[in-house]
Amino acid sequence: MQPDLSIIIPCYNCSKTLKQAFDSCFRQNLTINYEIVMVDDYSTDNTREIIKELSVGHNNIVLEFHKQNRGGGATRNTAVKNASAQIIFCLDSDDILQNGTLEKMYNLIKSTKSDGVGIQTSIKFSENDTKKVSFINEFGYVGKKIPFESLIEKDNTNMCSLYSTFMFTKKAFEIVGGYPEGHGFDTQSFAWRFLANGLTAYTCPNAQYFHRINFTKSYYIREYESGKINHNWYKTLEEFLYLFDRNVQKEIMYFDLNSTTKVLLNSIKKFDKIFKDGYENLVTNNTSDQYEKYLSNVKEISREDKYWLGTKKFSTGKFSEAFDIFEFLIKDGVNTGYTHYYLQKCSELSNRESKLIDQKKIDQLFTYAKQGSRLNIFIRIYRKIIRLIKKIYD
Repeated sequence: MQPDLSIIIPCYNCSKTLKQAFDSCFRQNLTINYEIVMVDDYSTDNTREIIKELSVGHNNIVLEFHKQNRGGGATRNTAVKNASAQIIFCLDSDDILQNGTLEKMYNLIKSTKSDGVGIQTSIKFSENDTKKVSFINEFGYVGKKIPFESLIEKDNTNMCSLYSTFMFTKKAFEIVGGYPEGHGFDTQSFAWRFLANGLTAYTCPNAQYFHRINFTKSYYIREYESGKINHNWYKTLEEFLYLFDRNVQKEIMYFDLNSTTKVLLNSIKKFDKIFKDGYENLVTNNTSDQYEKYLSNVKEISREDKYWLGTKKFSTGKFSEAFDIFEFLIKDGVNTGYTHYYLQKCSELSNRESKLIDQKKIDQLFTYAKQGSRLNIFIRIYRKIIRLIKKIYD
C-alpha cells in the first residue's frame, strides 16, 4: 500500500543522534500510512551501520547510500526522489519530533489543499535532553497563509516558518526543482524557491519541533565560522535578483562577501524599499523562465538584469550564451569576483578563451574570512530575540 506520508531523514555523521530522531517518528501515533526514507551522505563514522540496524524489523523503511559526499541539498533530493508518498516531511538527523506534530501538519496540508505547512514552535534543547531548553522560537502567520515577503522580515516578529524544516507536497518539490546543491543554504534557498514560485504554505498551530544545539556545531554555525555565510546568502538571493529593487540588486551584487562584521541579509533589511514595483506579478509558477522571456523583448537591459540573465543561462547549461553576457558585463565595468568566476567557468565549459578573466579577483572572492565562535551569529540573534520579547511584555 502506498504511504500517505514520507518522512525523510538526511544523514551524515549522525551516529550519536540518529536513533533519537528515528524513534520520535514512531511516537507520533500516526493514523495514516507512512514510511521513513534514510539517506546516508557517505558518512565517515558508523552512521551507515546504525541506519541498517534501525531498519531491522520494519517494513516501512527505505535506505539509500551515497557513494561520495554530496552535501545536504543533494541528500535531501535523493530522499525525496526515493519517497513513495505525495506528501513529504524532512526530519534532520540530530533533531526530534514532538509527539503528534506530524498528524497536525498532515491534517492542515490536506484541509487547506496547500503546497506546504511549517511548524509554529522550534524548541532549542541542549545535548540529549529535550527538557534542557535553551530558548524557543515562535514562527509567524500561525494558521494563516505565509506571504512571500515574510522571507525578509525586518523586525523578526513574524519569522517565516519555511526557514525551518517543513512539510510539502512532492508536486511542489518538482515545481521548484528541489533543493539547491551548489551551496550550503539548501534549506533557506528551498524556502525562497517555494514562495517565489507562488506556492501556498501555512504555519501549523501547535506544531512543535525540537532542534538540538550545543551538542555539535550546527551546519549553519560551521558555515558562519568558516566565512561562507555571506556567500551562501548571496547564492540564495542571486537566483531571485530580478525580484529586488535596483538599489537592493546593487547591494547584493557588490556586497563584500568576506566581511567579518556584516551579514548580507541584514544589510538588505535596512532598505526602505526591498522589492521592485510589480514584483507581486512575478511571484508565480515558473517565475524565472517568465522573466527570462520578458527580457528577450527588452532593448536596453540593466546591468543587474543582465547579470541575473547570465546566471540563469549558466544554471541551464547555456554556457556559450552566458560567456558572452559575462564578457560584456566585465567590459561594461561589472568587475565583481563572481562575474569573473562565472566567465571562467563558462570559458572552461564552452571551450572558449577570454582575456578578461581576472584570477586575482576570483582568488580573493574565495579566500573566506573565517570567523571565530566569539562572533557566533546565533548568539547575536538570540539576544536580539530576547530583547524583543522583553520589549513586548514590558
